[in-house]
Amino acid sequence: MDLTSDAETLTMETSGNAAMIRRVFNIVRSSLIVVAAVMLLVALVGLVMSLLGYQTAIHLFIFGGWLLVAVTFILCGVFVIFNHVVLDSCTAMQEWANNPQAETALSDILPCVDERETNQTLIQSKKVVAGIANVVNQFIYTYADTNRSRGDIFYFNQSGPLVPPLCYPFDYQLQDRECGSQEVSM
Repeated sequence: MDLTSDAETLTMETSGNAAMIRRVFNIVRSSLIVVAAVMLLVALVGLVMSLLGYQTAIHLFIFGGWLLVAVTFILCGVFVIFNHVVLDSCTAMQEWANNPQAETALSDILPCVDERETNQTLIQSKKVVAGIANVVNQFIYTYADTNRSRGDIFYFNQSGPLVPPLCYPFDYQLQDRECGSQEVSM
């Protein structure tokens, strides 16, 4: 199990996908700005040509203007499509966060890690949580819930009830377990 390389692969893939999406959005946005500027220029030149009486030039500008309008509609459609792709990605991320083991739409965007490595990561995570609970409980039993004298370096004013221990959320086989009534859940 090499979580570092898996994390680096995931980071590289998502960074690459994000950069590609940003690049497409920037291209579409820039294209829309250029087309809008050209449309404004065509309208102004067409106005000047109509005031000067150039009938043939007016017809060319009208035809060019309609082509620019068509290009604008196409670019707006592309922008809307990419916007929906990004929103669908956010929805897929939410589905994956709710059920990471299921095959969701996010599987097409993120690289997959095999089930063995996923299970090993889950076991390691459970061990870390149990280790943290163990360290906190050792402090509680050794220092917080003891009746030390005022001059002691580990003295705590324990005038109220004892500090309850943290619940170990897993048993010795790392299976989920219910917390006791005197334990604080994490």
